[in-house]
Amino acid sequence: MKSNPIQNSKPVPKHGAADRQESAGQLLDLLDGTSDLIQCADASGRLVFVNRTWCDAMDHSAFDARELTYLDVIAPPHRDRFHRILTETIAKGRSTEMYISTALRSGEGVTIQVEGTVRIVLGDGALQALRCIFHDVTNRNQYQSRLRESEHRYRELVDGLHEVVFQTDAQGRLVFLNPAWTTVTGHPVAESLAYPLAEFVHEDDCTSMTDWLGQIAAESECTHNREFRVVCADRSIRWLQVNIRTRLDDRGKVLALCGTLVDFTERHLAEAEIRAQVVAMDEAVDGIARIDADGRYLYFNRAHYRMFGFETESDLLGKDWKIIHDADEAARLEAEIGPKLRQAGNWSGMAKARRLDGAYFPIELTLTLLPDGESVCICRDVSEREVAAAALHESEMRWQLAVDGIRDGVWDYDIPRDVVYMSPRWRSQLPVSEEDLTRAAATWKRVVHPDDWADMNKVLDAHFRRETDVFQCEHRILVIGNVYRWIMVRAQATFDENGAPQRLIGTITDITVRKEAEQRLMENLAREKELSEMRQHFVHMASHELRTPLATVSLGLELVLKNLEKLSTTQIRQNVQCAFNGVGELRAILDDLLLLGKADDGQIKCHPTPTELEPLLQKLCGAAGERDKHRHPFVTTGIVAGERVSIDPLLTSHVLSNLLSNACKYSEAGHPVTIAVTREPDHLTLVVKDEGIGIPEADQPQLFGFFVRAGNVAEIAGTGLGLLVVKYCLQAHGGSIEFQSQVGRGTQFTVTLPLNQSEA
Repeated sequence: MKSNPIQNSKPVPKHGAADRQESAGQLLDLLDGTSDLIQCADASGRLVFVNRTWCDAMDHSAFDARELTYLDVIAPPHRDRFHRILTETIAKGRSTEMYISTALRSGEGVTIQVEGTVRIVLGDGALQALRCIFHDVTNRNQYQSRLRESEHRYRELVDGLHEVVFQTDAQGRLVFLNPAWTTVTGHPVAESLAYPLAEFVHEDDCTSMTDWLGQIAAESECTHNREFRVVCADRSIRWLQVNIRTRLDDRGKVLALCGTLVDFTERHLAEAEIRAQVVAMDEAVDGIARIDADGRYLYFNRAHYRMFGFETESDLLGKDWKIIHDADEAARLEAEIGPKLRQAGNWSGMAKARRLDGAYFPIELTLTLLPDGESVCICRDVSEREVAAAALHESEMRWQLAVDGIRDGVWDYDIPRDVVYMSPRWRSQLPVSEEDLTRAAATWKRVVHPDDWADMNKVLDAHFRRETDVFQCEHRILVIGNVYRWIMVRAQATFDENGAPQRLIGTITDITVRKEAEQRLMENLAREKELSEMRQHFVHMASHELRTPLATVSLGLELVLKNLEKLSTTQIRQNVQCAFNGVGELRAILDDLLLLGKADDGQIKCHPTPTELEPLLQKLCGAAGERDKHRHPFVTTGIVAGERVSIDPLLTSHVLSNLLSNACKYSEAGHPVTIAVTREPDHLTLVVKDEGIGIPEADQPQLFGFFVRAGNVAEIAGTGLGLLVVKYCLQAHGGSIEFQSQVGRGTQFTVTLPLNQSEA
């Protein structure tokens, strides 16, 4: 097998062209086989070699890559930094190899995060070659980002738990507690850390708790959950269940204890209450009895024997349980229920009982089989309940028919349980599941429009404070199809004896059609107001701005007509030129008005044609100079004689004419107006700068609106339409405009026009 020429450390003898070609092929195969992205650039910065991995990742062929420079493939946000590194290295005058992190941009515009070695080879103080070997770390960065997001979600989850999550060090001191610790105990988390958990345990439980934790730390066999009492910050007592899991080091020694604390105080109190109720069982409404393995009564409470019509305990004690049923019902219970009871140990259901006087009535029967063969029987007379259930069923049927038959939605929100019932028709329109209805508050926040959530809660809180009799609110809600509809919610809350809201019951009405009509009405009113203001502005403009050039025309011609024989040829020419200038001003105003009319109808079209900039700017500056009363000098820079660019000359003329006119109009005599031209591969930049009065900051936001004029123009004539014309022309051209201005210092407008565009 031939040795690899790259790996062979011995000198390679000179062979013929075939051997060198084979060696070069092996080298290319080696470079193409690596998973790294390899690129090499020559002294001009143009790529001269890329490997196959580079081509696959960058979506360029090796042939296409030769048309690119090293900066072309660097992602735009990283180009300045990469270029700066190269420039600084060249300035130092010695070749350098460095490891950098950057990003490449593929032919499809995909950003690829990379790290790797960049070798900058210099010769005679200039760049000779640039060799880069990059590793694609996009997936690694994504994994790291997802890991951070996962850790953030875990932290949010732990902080949102109602259970206390804790961790101790090897000495049993608390090193972590989630916010639920403060919620349950009232002790601040920061002040609780570094103390042993036993520090907060009730004194009666402290010793056993300390011993138990010691057993866990010593790795003794013991139960890893326990119940104890904790003393809260307000000195009240809460019952907690602790569940602990040990963390071990490599040698199996305990490093830390992790676990949860579950507050079961309410359950503990409930169990105590149950124990108290057992004592009072004889006073229970339900009948309770104990029956031996032969089916005879051993014990029963007073409610039991009175339920079946017996007057004293002796009338039933020692009797067979079948005495309270007829023969058929007793046989059914023995045949059907007996096997189930023996198999499951308990049974509940309905049965037909018979009183001592022979009357029959339904009972709800619960049987529990004890290990010794005895059984406990609990029975309840449900005669009245059955009647009530039938009436309730009929009422619910009527209610359901009513709910299904109306267009409005009906809902019932159980506030303590955070569960909501919603009528089927509205429920089917919302993007929520049955499970979502069991966490109603979070679900409602998800479907209510974010902009309406705060206002809705403000109205709801006022109702919960009993400041309003009815909760009524209009807001948007997300429905199926990922669209929002307007609804009106009307509801009323019920409160407990402490004034806390318990239920909120109400209706939902779809008012989208009404809201849309209101919106159209408001838009029409606003449009009418805007049109009225525009008419007033137009009348004002027409009566002032059109009158001035008309007066100029009239005066110039009148002087010529009345003094034709007295005036010299030069004087006649001056008066006619004055009238001609007035006509030019009128034509400019009318052109602007006609252009604005086309803009309203969407009829401004862009027709890019190769246009020579120098004569176009000379023409525009000449026209502006003829109308300029102060004779400002025009200074142009950046123009290349004979250069053509693909722009719409008519739209560009409208833009520059208005900007030049404003620059002359609002500048003192003698100050220059500068036009700077910069051409880039894909756009043309035109900068018009003056040293005039500037634009007040308060007027700048609305500068490109209808009839807008700055507050410092005083008596300077103007229509307030010029910059609006500029905006519409640039929109049609696909261009943009920016400006900087300072009062008393002047204004600079920067126009950007795209090049190489098709007609629009």
